[in-house]
Parts: sequence; structure tokens; C-alpha cells
Amino acid sequence: MQIKAKKHFGQNFLKNESIKNKIIQSIPDSKKIVEIGAGLGDLTHGLLAKCEQLVCFEIDSDLIEHLKSRFSHELEGKMQLINADALKVWGELSKQPYFLAANLPYYVATNIILKALRDKNCSGFVV
Repeated sequence: MQIKAKKHFGQNFLKNESIKNKIIQSIPDSKKIVEIGAGLGDLTHGLLAKCEQLVCFEIDSDLIEHLKSRFSHELEGKMQLINADALKVWGELSKQPYFLAANLPYYVATNIILKALRDKNCSGFVV
């Protein structure tokens, strides 16, 4: 099954392996990483090795099903998958210290970055 990016969500799937590896290498090992916009799970896969707990937010219900299938084993342990708009449930994601990782669409990037900068529990981010 081929999944196509949905313009109304501003989706852009990160496919370049070199860029993905640079992003993953720039993220410090953390107890908890929050990923906003897990998409197809390509960045998610690398993030799992960098943390004890990975919480992934994905707004697209179709992608949630893909992610549940791809990460079925990880969802039984260190990974949590949430089908929600991260901006609307920000209080849930920031209850304890975390590092933020995201491949953001332009239309929400500024709001998410500003929320992360103001969040005392966000130890840093790569977007």
C-alpha cells in the first residue's frame, strides 16, 4: 500500500537517509523523546534507539494504522502512539521532562517551536 502525503495536513515525508541520520545524530540520548508528526515512521525508527520512552503524535488516522503495524512490537514497551493534534494536547505531552523531535509542516512550525521554548519541561528540540 502506498501512502500519499495529504496537503491539508502539510505533510512532507522525510526520505533522504543522509538527512535522517544527521537529525538522529544531533539528538542527545534522552529518557523521553516526543516526536510530533511521526508520518511513515522513518525518523521514529532511529529515535527509538536514542531514548527509554518515545511518545509519537500523529494527526492523520490513516498514518496511525500504518505506524501501529510497523511498530507493533515497540508499542508493547517503550513507544506510545497518540492520534491527536499535538498543539491541542500540549499539556499532556509536557507533564515530565522530554526532548522534542519533529519534521514539521510550515504552517504549524512557529507555534510548536514557541510552545517548546516556553515549556520548562522541554530540554531541547530538533525540528
